[in-house]
Amino acid sequence: MYKLSPVRSKSGDVVILVDEVTLVPLLYPMLYSLTKGVFQTFNTQLSNAHAIKEFYDFWQSKFGCSFCYSFYKAKTNPQVAIEELESFYDYLCNSSNIFNSEIAQRNFETVNKISNCVVSYLSYLNDEFVNSRYEHSTGVEMISLHNYISNRLRSFRKTFSSTLKRSKIIFGSSIQPSFDSMTSEMVYDLFSLLKPSTIKEENAINPFTNKKVQFRNFIIFRLLLNYGLRISELLLLEISSVKNTTRGRHALVITNASDNTDSRKRLSIKNIHSHRVLELTDTDYNLILTYIESVRPKSSNNTFLFISSKKPFRALDYQSIRFACSLLNKNFLKVYPNHFDRNNIDSIRHLHLHTFRHTWATLTLSALYKAKRAELIRSCKMSGVAFSEKGLMDEAKDELRKLGGWTVDSQIPNLYAARFIQEKANQSNIARINSGILD
Repeated sequence: MYKLSPVRSKSGDVVILVDEVTLVPLLYPMLYSLTKGVFQTFNTQLSNAHAIKEFYDFWQSKFGCSFCYSFYKAKTNPQVAIEELESFYDYLCNSSNIFNSEIAQRNFETVNKISNCVVSYLSYLNDEFVNSRYEHSTGVEMISLHNYISNRLRSFRKTFSSTLKRSKIIFGSSIQPSFDSMTSEMVYDLFSLLKPSTIKEENAINPFTNKKVQFRNFIIFRLLLNYGLRISELLLLEISSVKNTTRGRHALVITNASDNTDSRKRLSIKNIHSHRVLELTDTDYNLILTYIESVRPKSSNNTFLFISSKKPFRALDYQSIRFACSLLNKNFLKVYPNHFDRNNIDSIRHLHLHTFRHTWATLTLSALYKAKRAELIRSCKMSGVAFSEKGLMDEAKDELRKLGGWTVDSQIPNLYAARFIQEKANQSNIARINSGILD
């Protein structure tokens, strides 16, 4: 599809990305190389160009067109790429075979390096094209868009960095273990902070002062934890997303919004596997119903489920959720510092939005594994067949992928549920030791 080609210019040698058939340079990578590459060594240019080529190969295979074309059609808004960065990371993980290799650590570092190079490229596009020359917006809107994209890219850099650190834990590095998921005790303590105040009982440790905001945020973080929603999926929820079933149960439909007047930055469901229907517990359904009927402002004109408590009652955006999480993290650290204590091997570094999806993956994989194990034990007893755990973990991961909206071959659950996978490995090792082979 694409290949790298060194070109000699007045400023020195640069590496550009060209179409493999026509040998025509790709516009935006060429501008990036001519602008940034001339100040870099040739090897650095080659490394950066290779990373961009990986991204363009991914884009071509997924959308059937070059990223340059998509970027141009999106009116040079880098947001079109940001929504695909997680998929790109997944693509790199799968193509690198990092979970089944003796050189897994080196591959993780390579994936992390490629991802950061692509983020740098998108940062360049943001700086170069989100400005008054290309954007037909007011100054305030343009600055807001630029800052929003910059913050999202910084967030991805942190995610890539934390993933690399976790990989060093999983594959035997000397770095102190750390997880992005919470233990059951942490979850219990966290929701003691989030518990909304009532007329009869005030929750003095809740980081949010307004009672309606407390109730709304309690439901938001509960949905993130209980169902592993991505932030974009949460923000796209509409009132109509909450459904009843013919069996008398309740469901949450995860799909793109039907509201075409959404003024927020581009939001969409990640991939075809992310469109799904999740069964709600009665408790969560009743909480959402109470929020819609008694807490959510009635005078709002939009159909989105979670909206601001202040006029003009706009739909919440990514920045709003991130700010709420930062307040929660600050209070969590203050009230329960032991959960962040680096002397505790199972502590967390900080609470961020991804922590909820990581925690959901860990707790859900644990529950799926235990349920499948119990079912298999019953079947083996009834049929008189010897019990074996072989294949159980893979089956549990397959179900986790369906619930989490991951592709069928995605390896990301291995990282998100790293805490349970390591705990299970330790339990198996202790059981082996206790079997008395050496006694």
